[in-house]
Amino acid sequence: MGIVHEALAMVQVPEGSIYIQMYRWGLARVPLRDIEFAVKCAGKNIRKKDYDNYWNGWYRANLYCNGDAFELRNKGIPQAHDIFRSRLFDYPVNPYKDLPEIQNRWVPCNEANKPMIKWANGCLTLGDAMAYPHQTWLAENLKGTSTIVVDVDGDHGGCKDIDTIAVFQPLIPKTHCLMRPNEQAFPVSFHLTFVTDRLIPTMHFPYAHLDIAGNARNQLRYLKNKVWNGVPPAMLTDELWEMVKDWLKYRKNRHNAAR
Repeated sequence: MGIVHEALAMVQVPEGSIYIQMYRWGLARVPLRDIEFAVKCAGKNIRKKDYDNYWNGWYRANLYCNGDAFELRNKGIPQAHDIFRSRLFDYPVNPYKDLPEIQNRWVPCNEANKPMIKWANGCLTLGDAMAYPHQTWLAENLKGTSTIVVDVDGDHGGCKDIDTIAVFQPLIPKTHCLMRPNEQAFPVSFHLTFVTDRLIPTMHFPYAHLDIAGNARNQLRYLKNKVWNGVPPAMLTDELWEMVKDWLKYRKNRHNAAR
């Protein structure tokens, strides 16, 4: 009975709707099982949107604060210079991989495609971001999510990188891809999205006209006017990771030889 009284003392269920309070409980990192018990004892039900708001608060407290467990897990994570000697399993497991999807990951952008909020301190739901005053475009913060993006810049400064385009274009029908509206017949610059249970850092490889937008730290993927190919994101496999690494190694060697 001591545990029961402790849970009820910690969770003071308000009169009326618990929607706002669910966010506050999440922000205070109150265990969900204690909330569920107290709410049931109060004769109330927890709706899906109440659960969603709890996790919105929980992620706000755990994802956007300095020195939290998420940030500490990134210590020593392999970076761009380590990629050739790092296997996919060398990257740490995402501590949020079994938790509900992060809803507050969207950032409203203005007409110049610049963020309109201090997104490193916390983002918005998709609906709130779209309703933000004077919002024109959207961006997505990948931090803590289960997705990373392989950003193929095949049209770099007006010069097409035919080799890189040829290597990564065949992946478009196999995974979630965002591309320019006027390039749907033959995409040259596009975002390939993959699902992973690992924390991957953001890495830039200008010699290959390729970037990896990772989920290990704050990282925006700008949507602007890009269109989706209608395919869900594929799993980031060891085979795919090795393919990306092999291409990067080839381009780096070619780049060094041309110096």
